[in-house]
Amino acid sequence: MTANKHSDSAVRTLEDRRAGAVVGAYLREQVDVVLFQEGRVRDREPDALRRLRVGVRRLRSGLEAFPRFLDAEHARFVVAELCWFNTMLGDARDLEMVQARLNGQIALVPSVLVRGPVAARTGKFFAGRRIELHDRVVSTLDSSRQAELRTAMERIFDHDSPDASLDAAAALPGEVARSYRRLESRMAAVAEYRHPGPERDEALHDVRKAAKCVWDASMAAAQVCGRPAARFGKQMRDLQRFLGVHQDSVVCRRMLRTLSDEAEQHGESAFTYGLLYAREEHRAHDVEHGLPGEWRQRTRPKHRQWLTPS
Repeated sequence: MTANKHSDSAVRTLEDRRAGAVVGAYLREQVDVVLFQEGRVRDREPDALRRLRVGVRRLRSGLEAFPRFLDAEHARFVVAELCWFNTMLGDARDLEMVQARLNGQIALVPSVLVRGPVAARTGKFFAGRRIELHDRVVSTLDSSRQAELRTAMERIFDHDSPDASLDAAAALPGEVARSYRRLESRMAAVAEYRHPGPERDEALHDVRKAAKCVWDASMAAAQVCGRPAARFGKQMRDLQRFLGVHQDSVVCRRMLRTLSDEAEQHGESAFTYGLLYAREEHRAHDVEHGLPGEWRQRTRPKHRQWLTPS
């Protein structure tokens, strides 16, 4: 089994075009991905943790975007539990991302600017934490709470709402529009934080999470709404990728501070970690500077024509 992909090629025609059936097919696909990737994570298979988190995110996005066609109370419960599960996976996935990112950056630093055993220090840092965090993830997968979540995911399909019988092509765009309005609200909130810092970082991360939700919801709707929905989904995908550079920088700088502290505690120079930190800070600044233009490009009216009022 392979993870599903959000792409134009994934747009398909469903025989049952009722909203409940279309949303249910999308959610079923994500539940299957989550259950399959859990086993691959246990076995330390390549890319399994990222794919598991993607499946969790898409399932949560679908439940958040389309509760109108589901048992809404049960959907809210599953969303809350998926948030918990995703948090338990987050540190391990962040470690994977930062390790790959810093290894590449360290390799590009001129030797004259590498002060101390930087490669050895980072290698030891990541190796120890990788084992610790994998054990934590497996403990989460083995927990009774996760077992209950698996049961709850399967129960998503037990009941629906009267609106589940509505025509999906007519009903789904309005629900995606509702998710898009949430994204607009979070984007507007960024303006409240004029200066860089943790609060602004969190606000930008909230924009990215909301953009992911709109992306996922658009691709679910694309099953019946076709290429306009898929193209809009791609715009949201590109927006969240743009913001992802900023969030990755935030996480990298946090770990670079820890690495710097450890180096100094062992009598080593922290110069190279400071250099890498400054580069990450510059990347984050570039994203913040370019965000208004990126937003205008990704949210042009022509991209949103297929949305209808909810």
